[in-house]
Amino acid sequence: NEVERYFLRIKRFRRVFTRYDKLDTLYLGNLTLAMIFDAILM
Repeated sequence: NEVERYFLRIKRFRRVFTRYDKLDTLYLGNLTLAMIFDAILM
């Protein structure tokens, strides 16, 4: 249940959820930024 709620919060960051970036390193960078913003806002 906590994992599902976490992914719902991450979905707010559209760039991460739709995976616009083709390179894995760019995607992981954006995912990391989304996780940091989520941690700050919590």
